[in-house]
Amino acid sequence: MQTPSHKPVTNEPPLILVRDVTKIYRMGETWVHALRGVSLSIQQGEFVAIIGQSGSGKSTLMHIIGCLDTPSSGEVLIGGVDVSHRSQKELAIIRNRTVGFVFQTFNLLSRVNLLRNTEFPLMYAGVPRRKRRRMAREMLGRVGLGDRQHHRPNQLSGGQCQRAAIARALINRPNLILADEPTGNLDTESGTSILELLEELHERGHTLVLVTHDTQIAQAAQRQIRIRDGQLVSDTGRSHPPPLPTPEHP
Repeated sequence: MQTPSHKPVTNEPPLILVRDVTKIYRMGETWVHALRGVSLSIQQGEFVAIIGQSGSGKSTLMHIIGCLDTPSSGEVLIGGVDVSHRSQKELAIIRNRTVGFVFQTFNLLSRVNLLRNTEFPLMYAGVPRRKRRRMAREMLGRVGLGDRQHHRPNQLSGGQCQRAAIARALINRPNLILADEPTGNLDTESGTSILELLEELHERGHTLVLVTHDTQIAQAAQRQIRIRDGQLVSDTGRSHPPPLPTPEHP
């Protein structure tokens, strides 16, 4: 595995801006504070790992950055667009256009082949059938599965399924790729191969956020952010954005 390169800091607006974000869930009679005033920014083209154990708040933060959830308070901007309090329909449109997801469990449909699995985001985007088939073939070729496009997921190895999931995540040319424990269900060799593919995507200019509990896996990223008990405790990258202004009281 190559040592991740460090790209110079630019003056461009961040792709992701999270400012003073909290998230509170109600579980029965108990209120759970999943995030407690989290602030961070991620530039276009960065490769960032968010590290934390189960219950630390890392998955909640990923869901909010990926427009799968909204914060209880604070601001979240993706590409300059405030997504903090959008409706579920609006968030779904933003996700489809902006974010590509790679999950630990692949989330591939077992009843259809890789070509169909890869083209599904384009179907939701209304892309014509012939065009989306061509784009899906090209993307599967990019991740080394050009000769497996007519295979179903149960005919492939775990590493091949994760490569297919990455192809699906890239098919809409998203600004952001979120990878949630992408090597968690893989053997060591397959996991190393997936990390090398993520590094290659980073070198091509993609913005990647890798969510993991494994500090060794996190070393693949150029920047590591550690979260514990809903708060950021360390960040090897640039400083946090300034906090939201406090309303004046008479």
